[in-house]
Amino acid sequence: MPRRLSLEDEVALAFRRACAERDWLVAEFLFQALEAIAERDSDEKRLETAYGELVEQLRAGRATH
Repeated sequence: MPRRLSLEDEVALAFRRACAERDWLVAEFLFQALEAIAERDSDEKRLETAYGELVEQLRAGRATH
């Protein structure tokens, strides 16, 4: 039986996809969900990773224009 992803993992995956598709409105809401999870769990590692991914996508977008 395949391992189920945690809610945090699924939100992070959706956030990455929203960034890759440059859907910034959805990415913003998903980032807020990641902030809530980090606050609830007192663990900001995933949030730092998401912030880094967001910065990378924004930089990549500037390079293509």
